[in-house]
Amino acid sequence: MKQIGMLTIGQSPRDDLIPGLMQILGEDFEIIQAGALDDLTYEDIQEVELNPEHYILVSRMRDGREIKITKKFVVPRMQEQLDKIESQGVRLTVVMCTGKFPQFKSKGLVVTPSEVLKGVVEGSLKAGKLAIVYPTEEQIAYAERCLLYTSPSPRDLSTSRMPSSA
Repeated sequence: MKQIGMLTIGQSPRDDLIPGLMQILGEDFEIIQAGALDDLTYEDIQEVELNPEHYILVSRMRDGREIKITKKFVVPRMQEQLDKIESQGVRLTVVMCTGKFPQFKSKGLVVTPSEVLKGVVEGSLKAGKLAIVYPTEEQIAYAERCLLYTSPSPRDLSTSRMPSSA
């Protein structure tokens, strides 16, 4: 049986996502789930300082409660969980969050949806406007800073807003 790791920034299992994925993948696949916050309680997470400079992410606990957490807090825990998934022989892991993450140390392939979505948008949006929706207001300032220094199109560098000194 083929294994795929699913790594969430919140807690596993993700019963809101995995059954639908299994219908698509079929019986030949096994999904190994892990969450960056699996070993923490709701109370533990409520004690984490939500500094907007550390980029606020939105996820959920295994009981369905929505939580906010910082990227700075969650990334090291994601790496720990990725290591656990890979110790079970998994060599393909999907990060179940569209936030931008650093490259993880891995024995296999780690797919981050932000990179996939970036390619889809750049490849399909030839003209027009694109709306971006964020789960929480605290993410808007960070997103605006990131978008400020990107070209509207990789094919149209003359209109890039990237400063020449960058």
